[in-house]
Amino acid sequence: MDLRDAILQASDIKTEKMKVPEWKVTIGIKEATMKEANDARKISEVDGEVDTDKLTIEMFLTCVVTPGTSDPIFKREDIKALEGKGFEVMDRVMTAIMKLNGQGEPELKAAVKN
Repeated sequence: MDLRDAILQASDIKTEKMKVPEWKVTIGIKEATMKEANDARKISEVDGEVDTDKLTIEMFLTCVVTPGTSDPIFKREDIKALEGKGFEVMDRVMTAIMKLNGQGEPELKAAVKN
């Protein structure tokens, strides 16, 4: 197998299980693909700037999955209901998603600026 094929065939999307005691469930979280991350940024743009609130919910929709799969649990029509969930639990899930996607606080701030 040549180098190109090795890279293209590699399974490189990280996934983790995360217990969420407040919801009494274990969810899956996954790394976004390059396309998913780019789509989330595009959807989140307002007047050429990334709206961090929109980016947060787009990444949540993309990266919260049924454990053991890459099937998203939530859909766009769930946004209003998700916005009514507790900030602490949502922030904890988003922090885990962003870490899995290689985005800490400095990287997030830089991504929003670009």
